[in-house]
Amino acid sequence: MNPSAELNLRTALSLIDDVIPRIEPLKEAIAHSDSAWDASAWQGLKTQFAIGREAANLSKTLDEAIVLAASAASSNPNVTVTKHQAGEDLEMTPDSLRATALVGKALLHAFQGRLQDAENCLQESIRLFPTADAQLRLASVKAAQGDRDAAQAAFGQVIEIYPDSAEAVEALKAQRELERARPKKRTTALILSITLGLVGADRFYLGYYGLGTVKLLTVGGVYIWWLLDIVRIATNSLRDANGMKLEK
Repeated sequence: MNPSAELNLRTALSLIDDVIPRIEPLKEAIAHSDSAWDASAWQGLKTQFAIGREAANLSKTLDEAIVLAASAASSNPNVTVTKHQAGEDLEMTPDSLRATALVGKALLHAFQGRLQDAENCLQESIRLFPTADAQLRLASVKAAQGDRDAAQAAFGQVIEIYPDSAEAVEALKAQRELERARPKKRTTALILSITLGLVGADRFYLGYYGLGTVKLLTVGGVYIWWLLDIVRIATNSLRDANGMKLEK
């Protein structure tokens, strides 16, 4: 006997509710994982293995929830379940549950540095069930990728579509912060790197004052660092100190 659409949807909701409380602790574990390497190589490897295993388990659980929600939708497109949250009853549809699971997967990808995978999950989530939260997270991922113009546009969409939301306030703050961080020009950085890179002028220009000082004292890292920075700036693979790609 096949499970009913409602049972599949209730199970999907339960799986998502199991995962959500475990995402923030995983983020904290990733943020503090470097200290494990300071203790010993064995402790570092052990910590990385534990983080990878937990991330894989959470992602697999969310995938199961997505499959169950999709199955529920195919059996009964109008099926819904009620979620009790913060004293309110929320009606959850298969699409809203799939979208929630995809946001969770996006967070897992982002914590591990897989920003393109995070962006793909968020775009699919918005396609299924658009929310201000998912739109703001998408804009934040674009900012983390270093694309200033795309991030500004994405934050602008949050403000335009959800002007009365708390997310619109955060989007406007993020826009203003991006505007205050003066963009660095790739041509200027490249000229400085070629002509004065041995004394760290390119790193100072990009906002890396500590690294610029080290580069100055080591004469461009005995020429090797100088040459590497020229190549990285020429190929636009070196970002400024704010994490933004260099503008043409």
